[in-house]
Amino acid sequence: MTPTNEPAIARFRELLQIPTVSRTDESEIQWQPFDDFLAALVRLYPRAHETLSREVVDGHSLLYRWPGARGGEDPLVLMAHLDVVPVVDEEWEHPPFAAEIVGM
Repeated sequence: MTPTNEPAIARFRELLQIPTVSRTDESEIQWQPFDDFLAALVRLYPRAHETLSREVVDGHSLLYRWPGARGGEDPLVLMAHLDVVPVVDEEWEHPPFAAEIVGM
């Protein structure tokens, strides 16, 4: 199986192709890609969404809760972000949202 068709990599690449670009001025942010990203997470990772509780915070931030085996003891925090800063396409060797696999 090559990396380009391995299911986990395919899911990751699909998410990378969604242009969730943040801006300093929030009025300039295109929110539809963020909505698309949140919907893609549910579609691409259904088992996680069956197990975890998900709360959308302030419109586009996510908080997942994963119940522990001992009723919430020993909490664990995993953090990430789903936005990127604006880019100039011409400064990239490959399109920034193409999620191309190179050098294989």
